[in-house]
Amino acid sequence: QRRVHGDVNDIGPSSHWLCPTCLRFVAFSRSKFLSACVDHPETQPADELQGLRLFPDFVDERQEAQLVTYLDEGHKSRFEGWKVSQSGRRKQDYGPQPNFKKKKVKPCADLAGAPVELKDFTFAVQDFVTSKYENDRFTLHQISALEYLPETQSYLNPHIDDTWLWGDRVVGVSLLSDSRMTFVTKSLSVVDVPLPRRALFVLSGRSRYEALHGIRTEHITSRRISLTIRELAKSWLAEADPKVLEDLNVLFNTWI
Repeated sequence: QRRVHGDVNDIGPSSHWLCPTCLRFVAFSRSKFLSACVDHPETQPADELQGLRLFPDFVDERQEAQLVTYLDEGHKSRFEGWKVSQSGRRKQDYGPQPNFKKKKVKPCADLAGAPVELKDFTFAVQDFVTSKYENDRFTLHQISALEYLPETQSYLNPHIDDTWLWGDRVVGVSLLSDSRMTFVTKSLSVVDVPLPRRALFVLSGRSRYEALHGIRTEHITSRRISLTIRELAKSWLAEADPKVLEDLNVLFNTWI
């Protein structure tokens, strides 16, 4: 699904923060966690992460608790629930299961629908992201949940999300704890981006297609769940098998 480039824990120290408020680079300091413009003096343009946007408090505590309860317990009668993944993580995927090597997506007729517990969240993400992009409709076709734990030394290696199937905007929502995402830019700068608990972020433009992103082990200090939400690539849609496309469109419009 992704192009992976080395181990996130071996890429060397970060050189910059990205301020989540003004979205500009700030010289990195380990002694201070950057959360707002008041925390930093001089800045530099963050052109290499163009397209990265961060929106705090996208969900509230009640919504966060409902999502986590579903992921931990609500799937038992209908969906598989947590499965062991790579690099100390567990995962749950809702949506198509493509073969990225062969560049094929099988019809999803065996998938009866999506969890009703994710319905309100799905519509909220679609409407919110659409509203931030001049009504360029964001239509969700996959939700991928990843669980990170300090006791399993979880991490995510630097990568660029697949560009054959997934579209111009990759959306993420962080649950349960603050963390950081580490980017490696085209010029090989290493940049930490604060990911506040319950915030939503969007990767598009250069941050989507040029910069690698990952999560270091040291930045998982307590349980964290990330929800990654993806749209389909316009180029894939233009050539998609009509049967596959019909099944995919039904999937996140049928709630069970």
